[in-house]
Amino acid sequence: TPHALVKILFDELLQALEAAALAERNGDRVKVSDKQARAMSILFALESSLDFDKGGDISVGLAQIYREARRLLLVGAKERSAEPVDQAIDQGAIARHDFVMWKMPVALPLSKDRSSAPVAGSTSRLMNS
Repeated sequence: TPHALVKILFDELLQALEAAALAERNGDRVKVSDKQARAMSILFALESSLDFDKGGDISVGLAQIYREARRLLLVGAKERSAEPVDQAIDQGAIARHDFVMWKMPVALPLSKDRSSAPVAGSTSRLMNS
């Protein structure tokens, strides 16, 4: 099912992020690059699977989390630091929690028009409502 595929992607994302952070701490630049590229690809796949029509605020919040995780990965790569990647791991864990809690509607295959997808929003306020 689409939800099972997204759950697998979340798990793979967290594994790639953790491996990238560990490789950064160990100074293994080749592995860092490989795992960061994998995490970026997964983040793009997760964001492209969002159904903003059905998912509403949850989709918006998840999109924001995915974009922030990508930003943190880029910061980690630029600074050669594991700390931003650790923050991205936290973002991924939050997104996975939100998906599991609400069984986020997803659109697989990709929706045709993602260009008008909203960016602002937060899943934390949804969790508190």
